Amino acid sequence: MANPTSQLDYIGISDVGLVREHNEDAWAAYPERGLFLLADGMGGHAAGEIAADESVSYLHELVNQWHLLTQTSLDEAVAFFRDAFTKVNTSIYEKGQHDPSLSGMGTTLCSLYFLQKHAIVAHVGDSRIYRLRDGSLEQLTEDHSLVSELVSLGAMKGDDSETFPYKHILTRAIGTNSFVEPTVNYLKVNPQDCFLLCSDGLTNYVTDRELESVLNQDLPLANRGAALVDLANEHGGGDNITLVLVHVNDDLSR
Repeated sequence: MANPTSQLDYIGISDVGLVREHNEDAWAAYPERGLFLLADGMGGHAAGEIAADESVSYLHELVNQWHLLTQTSLDEAVAFFRDAFTKVNTSIYEKGQHDPSLSGMGTTLCSLYFLQKHAIVAHVGDSRIYRLRDGSLEQLTEDHSLVSELVSLGAMKGDDSETFPYKHILTRAIGTNSFVEPTVNYLKVNPQDCFLLCSDGLTNYVTDRELESVLNQDLPLANRGAALVDLANEHGGGDNITLVLVHVNDDLSR
């Protein structure tokens, strides 16, 4: 699905991959709100799908309620998303506690929200947000995972992370504990910036260099998004693959 606006173009794609029978990823785009969301669920049966879908839906609902308020500052927006993520976590956690069929369910969650000339970047888990600017790709989020923390502490070299047997263990996720601490930051947005939100079904099979190469191609967003999904499947497609691409056409302060 793709949709252009006067200031933002976006494309969202979710593919089951080549191994999984069900798709437990979810994404949503609300360009009129400047809001883009992605989640990667986990849990038995349909629990992961429920966790991802309901997290995306509830966060959108909270943003809609917040939009009824007066114009906010960047610091207030950061505080809002930090609080909103904790509310989403509580909601998913309590559902898992009260329904045995949903026990242990959880999800990653990441959001990109445009506020005038800035973007609020918030996440829990290992779904990522990148920015392509002037041909260079930068990862804006740091995975909440065991391997990422070991690399940050200097206990493991980055080159060794790909073969680490526990690389998929998350240290934070929505709904798996009664409380979670999201990471929330903001950054300046320039015209022609391109943002990528994606699940690890993409990043586990496509390198950052390959991401950068595809995103730099002179093709419509839909073609670049499809090329990334195809590449992940060509490299194994062992997980659901979900991505949202957002291109900034103009000065967002206008």
